[in-house]
Amino acid sequence: MKAVLWMVLIIALTLIAAQYLLEVLPPSAFRDSFLGNWLATISGAILGVPIALWLSSLQQKREGSTRKATILQLIRDELEVNRQVLTSSIQNRRESPYWVSNIGLKSDLWNALHYGGELRWIDDLDLLNLLSATYHYVTRIIHLELEYFDPSFMGKATTVKGEEIIQGRRTLAALSAICPDALELVEKAIARIDSSVRAR
Repeated sequence: MKAVLWMVLIIALTLIAAQYLLEVLPPSAFRDSFLGNWLATISGAILGVPIALWLSSLQQKREGSTRKATILQLIRDELEVNRQVLTSSIQNRRESPYWVSNIGLKSDLWNALHYGGELRWIDDLDLLNLLSATYHYVTRIIHLELEYFDPSFMGKATTVKGEEIIQGRRTLAALSAICPDALELVEKAIARIDSSVRAR
C-alpha cells in the first residue's frame, strides 16, 4: 500500500514539474525535446524500478525454495544414516549388552549447515525445532560413544552413594536408555522432512 502511495506521489510531482516547465520555458524545439526526453526517462524509472524489484524478489524466492529443498534433502540423508546406525545399535545391544557401534552417528553436515548460517533457509520453525532436538540426542550419543572408547576412561570407577560404578557400564546404560528415544526423533524428523518436501 505504501509503495502505491509513493508511486502516485512521484507521478503527481513529475506532472507538476512538467506543467511548470511548459509554462516557464519559451516554446522551442529545445523545450519540446527536453520535456519529451525528461518525461520518457522519468516514466521509465517509475515503471521500470518496481518491475525490476518485483522480478528480483521472484527470483530470490525461487532460489530460496530450491536451496531449502536441497538442504532438507541433505539433512534427510544424514538422518537416514543415523537411523540405520541406531537401529543396528539397539538390535545388537539386545544380543550383547556391551556392544557399542564403532561406526558412530553422523552430525558433520548439521554442524556445517548450522555454523555456516544455512539453516536460515528452513522457514518452518516447528521442523527446525524437531531437527534441533534430534541432533541434540545425536550429539549426546556421539559424546557417550567417544567417552566409551576413550582408553583413559574405561577402567575408571566412581563411587555413588557408597556404591562403586565402573564408568564404562554407566556409559553403556546411558546409551541403552537414550538410543530408542533418539531413533524415535530421527524417524519423526525424516517423516516431517518428507512431508515438507512433498508440500513444496
